Amino acid sequence: QYWLENWNYREDGQATGKQIEKLEHLMSINCVPNEVQRYLRIGLAKSYMVYFNEVLAPTATMTCDSARNDVRRQLLKLSTQLHFSFLSCNNASTEHISILHLCYELVSVSHADAIKNQPEETTKTMSQVRFWTDQLKKAHMVRYGQLGQNLEVVRAILKHTRLILRNSDGWFLAENK
Repeated sequence: QYWLENWNYREDGQATGKQIEKLEHLMSINCVPNEVQRYLRIGLAKSYMVYFNEVLAPTATMTCDSARNDVRRQLLKLSTQLHFSFLSCNNASTEHISILHLCYELVSVSHADAIKNQPEETTKTMSQVRFWTDQLKKAHMVRYGQLGQNLEVVRAILKHTRLILRNSDGWFLAENK
């Protein structure tokens, strides 16, 4: 309970990146039951998403590949935990699908890097790409019901939701609203 006492939000009502990191550290030392961890993450999902965007923004200009890969790995670890929380509490919600797209993009970039720089790692990264593709497909099938039974429709919906959810002006970029 002591870590909630000094919880200061930013002006926009979101937790800071350091608070997200501190919360994750405290949860990693097993002082908080798993179910409570999931609910805390869901309650702070918007703060996590702001944090992800803040951390991802400077990675485009990073020149050191190892630093960029470390950031991706850390974000994938956090977003995976958030994904499992959404599976338990709010499966196939818009936020959940957005997190799934983020995870898929992170492992896709890692896979592309592995193909160029570490061919021995491509089997591992390809299995991660398959896992996140399958998670995206399942979430879309849950969300869209019978529409999700047709693979071509699922692919079209995946592209559409990725465009809208992973771009700041995605709604305006979409052809079919």
